Amino acid sequence: HRDGQVVGTVSLKEHDMDVRKNFSPWLAALYVSLPYRRQGVGTLLIESILQEARRLALSHLYLWTPQLGPFYLKRGWSILERIVYKGTKVSVMERDIL
Repeated sequence: HRDGQVVGTVSLKEHDMDVRKNFSPWLAALYVSLPYRRQGVGTLLIESILQEARRLALSHLYLWTPQLGPFYLKRGWSILERIVYKGTKVSVMERDIL
């Protein structure tokens, strides 16, 4: 939050993709409000989830994204596969934590 406005949000979920139930846990729902984009907020939110995952002794995380593959690649994620999910082409990605 900044000045009473939501700047961004992110979640750590056990499952986020019903066709990949064997993958767990997930970074999910990363969102940064338009006025705050390209200011490092998304990276800070990812780092906060990674810190929480380390605290929970998790070894890796997954995510899926229709458009932001390059954003995540620059932040240490790798593409596991590209699939069509609910009618949209997405990248399923993974990152080791420890």
